[in-house]
Amino acid sequence: MRLHEARRLLLIEKVGVATAGHSVGYHSPSQFSREYTRLYGRSPLRDIEASAH
Repeated sequence: MRLHEARRLLLIEKVGVATAGHSVGYHSPSQFSREYTRLYGRSPLRDIEASAH
């Protein structure tokens, strides 16, 4: 659930990766990125880039 909220923050609210991860309770940016990639199939930065096109 928190990864879905983080994705919303990244893609809709346009907050940074570290801010999104921290906002939903991750203390480690690398842990956030790993779990995000596992769920969505690409890193947060790549997801942002893909949504911009």
